[in-house]
Amino acid sequence: MAHVVTVHQPTAVTACVSGNFTSSTDSNLILAKDTKLEIYLLTPEGLRPLKGIEIHGEISVIKIFRPLHEKKDLLFLLTTTYDAMILECSGVGEDMEIIKKATGNVADSISQPLENADIKAVIDPEARVIGLRLYDGFFTIIPLEKANPELKASSIRMDEQLVINVDFLHGCANPTVVIIHQDIDDRRVKTHEISLRDKKFVKELWKESVERETRMVIGVPSPTCGAIFIGQESILYHDHGPSWVAIVPPILKYSPITCYAKIDAQGLRYLLGDMAGNLFILCLEQERKPDGTTVIKDLKFEFLGEVSIPECITYFDNDVVFVESRLGDSQLIKLLTKPDQYGSYCVEIVDKAVVDLEGEMYYVVELQSAVSAVLLLLCFSAWNIVNV
Repeated sequence: MAHVVTVHQPTAVTACVSGNFTSSTDSNLILAKDTKLEIYLLTPEGLRPLKGIEIHGEISVIKIFRPLHEKKDLLFLLTTTYDAMILECSGVGEDMEIIKKATGNVADSISQPLENADIKAVIDPEARVIGLRLYDGFFTIIPLEKANPELKASSIRMDEQLVINVDFLHGCANPTVVIIHQDIDDRRVKTHEISLRDKKFVKELWKESVERETRMVIGVPSPTCGAIFIGQESILYHDHGPSWVAIVPPILKYSPITCYAKIDAQGLRYLLGDMAGNLFILCLEQERKPDGTTVIKDLKFEFLGEVSIPECITYFDNDVVFVESRLGDSQLIKLLTKPDQYGSYCVEIVDKAVVDLEGEMYYVVELQSAVSAVLLLLCFSAWNIVNV
């Protein structure tokens, strides 16, 4: 039986998301630290801590999403023991409370868990279903029913055994997943439409062979739709039809891309981080046809600068980015419109000091830049050693 002792509060960030969680107008950063969630608010003065939440279990996955007709985002959380919950923020200020909107255990005692424990969690863009990759040979779905406080999981058998990655496609009448998988001869991508009534795959929309080292898929939001596939040497955009665009950036082959963050709501710009600590930007260039429709005509891939080796990246407004790292210090960085004296388009927020405000320990962090200055207050529950 797992036993967690919280003599010292966890400090290593294991996952992060951003969204409008505390209200429809708030821009929030949510950090997972082992058994704890920390919620921050992005203000004109910087990041302000709002609330810390203890979770009864080690956090494996957090995802933020917004159901139709809702004014703010909800948070999906999954622990390492497959306890799932949907969290909602209620109230403001001193009355702020994080409530469990729905809960359930999605474990299957019969199926074989993944050998590498590489759990995948994706949410349908229209918030109709949550998809989980928990067991070999199965895709677990959790239908999202507004009036049901219990999360009930169903397992769909998959022909694809060695699944590399999965995501939901946008702009589909029914929930549709796109899967990267490895077969005997090649690495392929395949799409499956899900019947929520029958709890099974009912239609295969398209399938393609891709670069052998393709490991990442990104569903592109409407109205562009389609998906981006990132490999060791190439980046491919594929729409819902037969059209595709590919590029082969020379720098891509030196280190694998491990994470991404969407910059704009249209999904035309993405930040990409690799295992060497390099930060890139990927842009999808559109072209308008005579009939009024738009298509992706080209992809642009540019190097921005060096950061800590990222586990995940979260983008805020005002070109502020949070880089979560397990192999180094997590960072807050500012994206620049022009390169600095070193040729980098990103600069770290580096100046730190510790301030004791009514018994609470704060990091005061200031970005010294000719372009802009950002002040952030990050509240911690214990003293930390910092460089001033």
